[in-house]
Amino acid sequence: MSLKKFTGMDLWQVAHQMSLTIYRMTNRFPKHETYGLASQMRRCAVSVPSNVAEGWGRRSTKDFLRHLAIANGSPEELRYLLILAGDLDYCTQDDAAELNSNIDRIGAMIAALERSLRKRLPS
Repeated sequence: MSLKKFTGMDLWQVAHQMSLTIYRMTNRFPKHETYGLASQMRRCAVSVPSNVAEGWGRRSTKDFLRHLAIANGSPEELRYLLILAGDLDYCTQDDAAELNSNIDRIGAMIAALERSLRKRLPS
């Protein structure tokens, strides 16, 4: 990749913004959820940009792909946790819809990056 820092990647930027959104949203959750649902949602959200950054830092296409595979599972886990938060009336349908749209976008971005990186691997 020609970028000098992982922070220049569109995928990382979108995932980072989603993490910030999740942190702000979970700040409104009931206090008894601080170490439960809120914490789990935050871990899922942070996992994506963290794995992108770590994979980038490994400087190996194979390692980067491995970290992207790990990152790919977290948005789907977060999707379920949003359903749970909505069913518990901890977030609005609008919040959930916006975040689900971001999850879809992140999933597509991860898939596109994986395809691009696989082309670099020897046949």
